[in-house]
Amino acid sequence: MEIKDKVGTDSLYLTDDSIIEVNLNFDFMYYGETYNTMTVCSNGWISFEPCLKKEGSYNECNPLSYFFNNSITNPLGPYAMVAPFFDDLDDNGQNDSVSVYLWTNEADSTIVQWDNVANNQTNQNCPDCKKVTFQLILDGANKSQAGNGEIIFQYKEIYDLDDHGSTIGIESPDKNSGTEFLFNKKPESSVQLLQDSLAIKFTQMCDGPIALDACDCAGNKMDCNSICGGDAVIDHCGICGGDNSSCVLGCTYIGSENYNVEATINDGSCIIRGCTDLYSEEYNPLATHDDESCNTMAIDKNLLPQNFSLNSYPNPFNPVVRVSFAIPEMGFVSVNVFDIRGQELATLANQNYEPGYYSVNWNASNYASGVYFISLKVNGTTITQKVLLLK
Repeated sequence: MEIKDKVGTDSLYLTDDSIIEVNLNFDFMYYGETYNTMTVCSNGWISFEPCLKKEGSYNECNPLSYFFNNSITNPLGPYAMVAPFFDDLDDNGQNDSVSVYLWTNEADSTIVQWDNVANNQTNQNCPDCKKVTFQLILDGANKSQAGNGEIIFQYKEIYDLDDHGSTIGIESPDKNSGTEFLFNKKPESSVQLLQDSLAIKFTQMCDGPIALDACDCAGNKMDCNSICGGDAVIDHCGICGGDNSSCVLGCTYIGSENYNVEATINDGSCIIRGCTDLYSEEYNPLATHDDESCNTMAIDKNLLPQNFSLNSYPNPFNPVVRVSFAIPEMGFVSVNVFDIRGQELATLANQNYEPGYYSVNWNASNYASGVYFISLKVNGTTITQKVLLLK
């Protein structure tokens, strides 16, 4: 639904790397926590708890307009994050506003739209530069049995703008679990690639116990009644009695449980498939074999990088940041630090390097808080990354 010109839509008047807190005017449950406000960032994400310090810390909560996106999960970035397209989106060097709009029915649903925005590597006013338009929908009307609302990402016009790629997905308030759709141009296996008119829905479909079918490693259907002596949906031996002919294991229910399931593998291999929900699960399988031998497969990993890359951690930092870079071919490498005026402040590397992975530290103790740029130049390739010093 286009909301830019819809009655009741408000412009949030965001600028480069800025955030604003807005009222939902209704309760929305996310990962089992109920919220009635959210923070919207110009860089393509919202958060229900956008603080650098978690609740209970001795330091006061410090909201940050994070511009550097990471994978999900990650200790950096906002807590309880919802990221339809987390990237360093641009407003032409803080000269223009970033077009972000908000609509709500003030009952159970709200929509945030980032409209025709560019990436920091391009110019917002450039008529030929690629720009993106996408939406986040919080649907509190359609709830799971546990009460969690649905989350929908919609993409009218979308590109993977950045050399380092965007982050798309959701992350729990404690950052211990999440669902990542895409990071650094690498989508999760079997998902549809990012494209115009794509919609992604995050919903909790595993609300209660379901009947499951079981099979042995040879693919034979197992009779739970004869094996365990019961007909419960989930019986005491951990095998579930379903009524279909397939041998696919599915989800259980919301909550924390421990299962100790023993299996004897005679030959072949066992594959377990299932659905996931908004909660993380941990499996510790125990397998035994009766022929006193195991077939193993060695995986030969290529230890050399395939592409040039640059990464800074942590970001934001204080006062030392580790700058890591990958060199796929021999070359003369220059790594330099610049301020926002383009003045060179420090040289971190300036020599020939063999192919491989390297890292150097920059100690910014003598510099003021603010935005700085780290640049990698090698063999005609230049990669620049923005870092934030917070003191």
